[in-house]
Formats: sequence, C-alpha cells, structure tokens
Amino acid sequence: MSYTFFIVGAIIFAIYVWFTLWIIFNQSKKQREEGNGTQIDVVDMDGTENVADEPKDVTAVIRNKPIKLNLKKLTKAQLVAAAKTDFDVNLDIKARKSLLVNKVYSLYN
Repeated sequence: MSYTFFIVGAIIFAIYVWFTLWIIFNQSKKQREEGNGTQIDVVDMDGTENVADEPKDVTAVIRNKPIKLNLKKLTKAQLVAAAKTDFDVNLDIKARKSLLVNKVYSLYN
C-alpha cells in the first residue's frame, strides 16, 4: 500500500517537474524569437534618454509653469543656467539630474 502511494506521488511529481521545465523552455524560446531582452537600451547614465532628444531652447521648455516631463529633457547645464538666470540660485552641476529637476521644478512652482 505505501509503495503504491510512493509510486503515484513520484509519477505526479515527475509530471509536475516536466511541465514546469517545458513552460520555462517554451517561454524562453518565444522570448528569443521576439527579441525581448536583447535590444540595447539607449538610456544614459543619468537616467534620461539619448542626448539627441534634448531641446535646444530652454525657454521653449520653461513656459509659465513647467512640468517635470519637460524639465527632464533639459541637460544638467541648462537646468543650472535656468535656475541661475531666473531665480539667482546656484545649483551644483555635479548633483544627480533628478535632484536638479526637482529643485528647478520647485523654484518655478
């Protein structure tokens, strides 16, 4: 009686392991075919996208009350310069870009 329970349990466990491994390998095959995870991410070290997307004119971004999405498109130098010219506040250019965006945003709002 105990041997039959052991054999039935071992068969159920083997089927479970088989289907688990089948799902893992099947999904990884689909992911490789779709190319997910193999594309190069073009995010810079400061967490923003490629530099070519940055606007050239600071005043086009900062009209009335700027939003953080538009401020994130500016470079660090542009953020520091905007804070200096508009509010006479000196910001450290060595700070993280997200910190500079938050400080400039708080100045304008």
